[in-house]
Order: sequence, then structure tokens, then C-alpha cells
Amino acid sequence: MPDIVDRQIVPFLDAARASAPAIETVIDIGRFGEAVGAAILVAVGEAEEDFAALLGLLALDPHTRQAPIVLVLQSEQFRRRAAGVRRLAEFYRLPLRLVSVEGSGDATDLARTAAQAIDNEAVILLSASLTPANPGWYQTLVANYKTKSGSIISPTLAYEDHSIRWAGSSSLDRADHLQSSRYAGYPVGAVNRLKLTRVATASLECCIMPRKALLEDTGPSPAYLGASLNGLDLALRLSRRGYESYWLPALQMLGSDEASGAVSAATARYVERVDQTLFRGRWMQTVETENTTHNEVSA
Repeated sequence: MPDIVDRQIVPFLDAARASAPAIETVIDIGRFGEAVGAAILVAVGEAEEDFAALLGLLALDPHTRQAPIVLVLQSEQFRRRAAGVRRLAEFYRLPLRLVSVEGSGDATDLARTAAQAIDNEAVILLSASLTPANPGWYQTLVANYKTKSGSIISPTLAYEDHSIRWAGSSSLDRADHLQSSRYAGYPVGAVNRLKLTRVATASLECCIMPRKALLEDTGPSPAYLGASLNGLDLALRLSRRGYESYWLPALQMLGSDEASGAVSAATARYVERVDQTLFRGRWMQTVETENTTHNEVSA
């Protein structure tokens, strides 16, 4: 199987190009047209994620219940869940725009497509699997964005035991280090007093960014089987386009990095192997070339 993955599956996916997803339906619920501020964009991929609890949390926060909320679903999920979403949004009195997207894609692809359906200058990407750990998280992100307008700012991502999962990509020296965090496994208390920090890439699981960045033509991306490297790949391409990335240690989001759905451990290992091979093939040579050029200029 490893030989089949490396010699057949990886080259096939590397050459494959899926058709771009497209907006099918847009439904406004509540006073969405009157809501102002950075839009909260929640994209739900193929996994049947339970976003009802997140909508409830957004309704309890006095700042987020006034903010424009955009919920993006694939068309099949939209047909099954639109009525339930409407009932929830009306019950919580949320200003919500429900977007149905036709075509394959993970949460990153859905978010980029849904950005065409909003006109807010700033967008907060928020994974449906994350839970805010800090009160006032929305205005904290917005306030920091105002000091770094046009950049991409992500909070710390932590597990439910408040140990760090992501706290800024470590460096651009090696492509295989970009997923790692310098503080992975540390308690969040070890970093929450640090200041806003420039990092190599932001995490697109949760960040505030200019909407125009989602609409950028950043070129083709490999057809990753999983979601995490697709987000990292886009974050790298946005970095190459000149968007600066920052990590906000004082703010945390809680969640897990476990794959959703009924996927066996063996399947998950091969998906990870395929995606890592695709990612290294795309970025390792680029990083090495940049490092060589930098060393020659320095010399």
C-alpha cells in the first residue's frame, strides 16, 4: 500500500484539478442587512458537524449576536438542514446569512466561495468545531485587526484541557515544520501574556482577515484529501502575496484536531501520508530555493 500511495495515488492527485465550487442559494434570516462590523464566517465541510451549540454561544455574546453571521453549507447539507438553521436563527434572533455551495470542497474552499456573497471589509473565519475560551473574543480580534489592517490574525488554538495545539507556525526554514507550533503541548497560561507576534502563517481555522484575501487568485492547489493542509497551503500562498500573519496569544479557542466522521485509523494514516507527500512536493523546493537565495545575498 505505501508503494501504491507514493507511486500512483500521489502523482494522480498532484495532477488533478477539481472544478471550483459555486454559490447555489443565499437566504437572509433576521436583520442581516442591518448588521455591521466584521462578518463571522462559519464554513461546514463534508463532516456532519454540530454547529447548533456555536450558534447558541454567538447568541449569548452581546457583541457577536449583533454581528453579521454567515453560515456556509454544501448543497446536500443545505437541503437537509436549512429549515433547522432557520428555526435556530429566528429563535436566537441572529442576523444570519445562509449560503449553499454546489461542488466539492472542504471548509477552506467553502469559505473562499462564500466570500463572494458578502461585502464586509473584514471577515472572521471560525471553524464550527471551535469554542471561544475568552469573553469578548470578537471585539478583541477586531481591535487588534485595526492596528494591523490588511493582515491575518489568529488566536491560540488549544485542546479542551487548555494545552496548546497551535500557537503560530514556527518558521519558513523547512516546509515540514510549518504545521508545528513552538509551544505545542504547553499550557495556555505559559503564553497568554505574550504580545501580538508576527508568524510565518496564520491558522485559517480561526482568524480575522481582509475579505479580499479570500478572493485572491493564488493559483492552483493540490487536491488534498484532508482539510488541515489545504488551509495551510492557502495561508502560505497568501503569505507569498504579501499578507502578513500574526498570532494573538492572549486569545484562545478550544477544540480538537481529530478528524470528523467514521474514518478508520488506517485510512487516516494513509490520508495523512498522501497529503504530507503532496505538501512537501509543493513547498519543500520553494522553501529551499528561498533559503539558498537569502544565503547568497547575505554572503
